[in-house]
Amino acid sequence: AVNERGELTSDFQDDLDNRIISGYLLVWGRINMHGEMFLRGCASKSINDRGPLSSANYKLTFLNQHRQGEPLSVFAELIEDEYGLRFRSKPLDIVPWADHVLTQVRSGTLNQFSAGFDYIWQQTEWDEKNDCILCKEIDLFEGSIVTIGSEVGTYVIRSKDEADGLFEEIETFIKILPRKD
Repeated sequence: AVNERGELTSDFQDDLDNRIISGYLLVWGRINMHGEMFLRGCASKSINDRGPLSSANYKLTFLNQHRQGEPLSVFAELIEDEYGLRFRSKPLDIVPWADHVLTQVRSGTLNQFSAGFDYIWQQTEWDEKNDCILCKEIDLFEGSIVTIGSEVGTYVIRSKDEADGLFEEIETFIKILPRKD
């Protein structure tokens, strides 16, 4: 959270001090800028197969800007809640790009996330009504912090108060967009 002096406070600061980042990789039931809509449960199999609680040798990885050469950590949590695919990272590795990412998360320069995945074509269909690709199941292989996410709702979780304020900002922004957009 940020207080009236612009200083980071409590839980968010504690997580960052411990090199932990939380946020959303996917949002359910909304069309992203790539024309995709993800349904709750679409990442369940990948989480079971390669998530934090799996016995897989290859775990789902948290990357910087989808760069496989810049891994930040693996995930401590991947949970499909009512809003989307929420994550919490393990402490970021002690590497220069992770230090860079932490600096930019603290400043708010980096505040979006994105999922790296492949379609499971048998579980993907065109939704004529919504004019989008409907993803019932995906093969998730990584999540990344990014400069611009394909879904504005994939934001850094800072605190409940700050998240509520972000939702208000998003709603205000959506209301001012031209109807065709």
